[in-house]
Amino acid sequence: MDALVTALGERLAGLPSLGPFLLRALPALLLAVALPFALRNTPPLRFLRDRLDWLLGILLAVLLLTMVLLSGLQILLRNAFDSGLLWIDPLLRHLVLLLAFTGAVAATGTKRHVQINVLGRLLRGAGQRIGGTAIALVAAGGSLALAHAGLELLREELDFSEVVFLGIESWIVVGVFPLAFLVLAFRFAWLMFAEITGEAPASVEAELEMPVRSDA
Repeated sequence: MDALVTALGERLAGLPSLGPFLLRALPALLLAVALPFALRNTPPLRFLRDRLDWLLGILLAVLLLTMVLLSGLQILLRNAFDSGLLWIDPLLRHLVLLLAFTGAVAATGTKRHVQINVLGRLLRGAGQRIGGTAIALVAAGGSLALAHAGLELLREELDFSEVVFLGIESWIVVGVFPLAFLVLAFRFAWLMFAEITGEAPASVEAELEMPVRSDA
């Protein structure tokens, strides 16, 4: 493990600043997504996409069930035995983070992520596809920028890492941030190509009504 930490720290020591990072990472991301997208209708790619969606659903269910069971166990121990397990609370906090990222990855793949769909209401036809393509590209770039921030945080955490629970060091937990944002960037880049070809899923819109206060 020490060798891994040392090697990872050496690689992250050469992490470029945000601007040069995006200039390199965004074209590389688009190239990395373009090839599998071009093969999207082949049986192997369809199989992988189906399995990925299935695994994301299973992971979400397992994370949620684990959180419910651990929370119930902690409540039972505190109320019945005036005790508790010290590792449950920090584990639950990190499971919430992992659940949020997993849900974001799953939602982005089907265009069910939270979005303010202004252009979708104003544009139609080709204009809507162009707008959707631009938005997905900007979202991919934003995800890469957040991944860069996560890598900087990971670099700092490697120098001052400590055990957070069950022998797991904090840098492993922090590593979820850049990994999750890189996956989100990949999903947004895929969505960008889907917008170009007109294969993007339809946005799911929800009308939010502001509560109206009635004076008696």
